[in-house]
Amino acid sequence: MLPKGLFGIVSSVAIDYDELRRSLNALLDEDEYYESQSNTACTGIVGVICSSRYPYVKCISTSPDHSQIGAIDGSSFHGSRLDTKPHRLLDRDLALPDEANGMFAAAAWNGERLKLLVDPLASTPLYYRWDERCFAFSSSLATLLAIDIFAAPAHSERSLAQYLCWGKVLGGGTLYHGVHKMQAAEFVDFAFSDHNPTKKKYWRPRIQTNGDGAALNRTVDAFAASVDSVMRTLPAPIAVSLSGGYDSRTILAVLLAGKKPFVSVTHGMADGFDTRIAQSLAKEHGLDHRMLWIDGAFSESYPLYAKECVLRSNGMMSLENAHLPFVYAAHTAYAHSIVDGISTFLERNFGLRRRAKDGSSKDEFFNAVWDYLIGDRERTVAKLENGEKVIQIAKEDLYNLLPACVDLSDPEALADTFYLEQIIANHATDGVCLQQHYNRFMTPYYELGYINELSKLSARKRSANIPQRAIMKRFTPSLRWRARSYSDIRTLPVSQFHMQLLPVAFDRLLHRITPLIRRLWRRSSLDYAQYRSADLLLSTALREISAQRSSQLAPLLEDQAVTDDPELLRSLLPLLMFNGALGGIPPVRVRSIRP
Repeated sequence: MLPKGLFGIVSSVAIDYDELRRSLNALLDEDEYYESQSNTACTGIVGVICSSRYPYVKCISTSPDHSQIGAIDGSSFHGSRLDTKPHRLLDRDLALPDEANGMFAAAAWNGERLKLLVDPLASTPLYYRWDERCFAFSSSLATLLAIDIFAAPAHSERSLAQYLCWGKVLGGGTLYHGVHKMQAAEFVDFAFSDHNPTKKKYWRPRIQTNGDGAALNRTVDAFAASVDSVMRTLPAPIAVSLSGGYDSRTILAVLLAGKKPFVSVTHGMADGFDTRIAQSLAKEHGLDHRMLWIDGAFSESYPLYAKECVLRSNGMMSLENAHLPFVYAAHTAYAHSIVDGISTFLERNFGLRRRAKDGSSKDEFFNAVWDYLIGDRERTVAKLENGEKVIQIAKEDLYNLLPACVDLSDPEALADTFYLEQIIANHATDGVCLQQHYNRFMTPYYELGYINELSKLSARKRSANIPQRAIMKRFTPSLRWRARSYSDIRTLPVSQFHMQLLPVAFDRLLHRITPLIRRLWRRSSLDYAQYRSADLLLSTALREISAQRSSQLAPLLEDQAVTDDPELLRSLLPLLMFNGALGGIPPVRVRSIRP
């Protein structure tokens, strides 16, 4: 159940490749690991963990001098697209970011230097760790932690404080000491002679303060080019996600004006406004549409899907998304590729921008970001043992993540920049890793050309879906006037309102008021409660971790503040389940041998 992606080890001494390969085969299905080259003694390997059904994931490796033990020249990438060739990561004249567009994690090793690269929004995860003998990287955090040449890492107090406060870890850290996660647009260069890797950013978003009057038309052009590029890159048959929201509808608007064949897909837990809009749009435009219901087949196997969701997302995805393995596995029956409407959030007046727009000092901007990240969780975290210390650590880390010189002439632009550089990767990265396991997965919203043009719009034009409305107006104007809804499982209409959905809206309103009212309301028995499955999430996940009391994190379950707050408990469950599962993962054995 581990996520697919890259895996590699470089060593300062020759290692027993056969033993390494045997331990990898014990960890993975034999057809899931493609080694770069079978060699009994090597100092570097670059491999790809993938599915044999999708041969588009390539692994290239040759040995320039077979008489030289331990020299492997290899490069590889995992993901949906990398505009350059992976081996060019070793070239000094590599034109970043022009050649690093797409959604990918990439690695190259020439026997002396290792270079790692992730895409501008870090949509595909890549973790790494090292000591004086060995440098290892992997898209799978569990695989990296299983390498036995490294000492078992302790949990990081600072990262755990972030996770307790925000449900995520920012700044390139992980919950384990000495284990790092590559950040957006990051380039890592390592050689044993350097002792430590060097890191640099090859791209940063440049959100313009006043905006460019002509940028809206260029944004429309860039998005259309992005959709075309995605459709040309992905292998057919292609499924395009369709909901009642604007994100997927904007993609549909461009596709309807083209000729590339595709299947539209919608999933839902119950018949509601969102699914009805999607089905109506598909029927109106004559699309080959597949409606997937998340029904009893999912509920009956929920424990398995929950565990799969946790392991394939490196323990960083909410269990409220446990339906995703069920959904994407079902899509494989009629599609090799998925185009999804995961947007950048810059297209709307999202929460961080609203909170930060009135900030006139760095402290005010910090408070806006803090409130956005922690929400109403601060009161609960403060009740934890050492809760005040946890909050203080998280605040220190967040303050250090803000730019040293904060330009508050346009706090909304600053909020958008912080979101793209720090937060968006934590929304999407490990989730994309899960999705890539089943299908080749892309979103046109993550293309650099589109993001660069979107960044030139003023805050007003970046808000209220103005870019998306402009795209629909040019390509399929009729889509602008159709009713819309949020595209998540919890159906709630926006432009039109069905009275039978009033209980859902009321629940969302109460959800924002007080923890007491939330707890009381959850005890009610609304018809739609079976689809939200909050109690099922909690009870099943708690059973999964009941036997892992040896975990350093298990005492959190005995803290009264955690058990009294369902929201905090639910946010901790993926982390606790992931740590509990680590004990059942066999070691990846790395043994040195003499040349």
